[in-house]
Amino acid sequence: MKENKFRAWNGKEMFNVDVMAISQCSWDCPDYGKRGVSLAYQPNIQVMQYTGLKDKNGKEIYEGDVLEITMGAGSPLRCSIEYKAPSFCRRWIDKVSRNRRPRIVEPMAWNTNIIYEVIGNIYENPTLLEELQNGTK
Repeated sequence: MKENKFRAWNGKEMFNVDVMAISQCSWDCPDYGKRGVSLAYQPNIQVMQYTGLKDKNGKEIYEGDVLEITMGAGSPLRCSIEYKAPSFCRRWIDKVSRNRRPRIVEPMAWNTNIIYEVIGNIYENPTLLEELQNGTK
């Protein structure tokens, strides 16, 4: 069974979320600024969910991560991770990936033959998607 874990981006840093409130509430935790998010009071914080997968280096894969994927021979594919109900999906970024895949967005494969590597995320590395799309990275 997959762990339900979250992380958040506050515009300056990424942090793990231990407590998340959806409606307005009061906080009893004195350190909530580093561990908690109130979606009612902090609507600009981006919250990302853990996919349940780890990359080849053991790094957890979250929404917003940018991956390089190896599936057998050929150049690696690159995608960003997003949630489209009812599952996490891969959005193919660069021209090579889009030419080799039938759809721009497709559900994540939980196949053990696929090797994932997190190469960044869309929040801490905002130019990464553009660089990959233009072929400069």
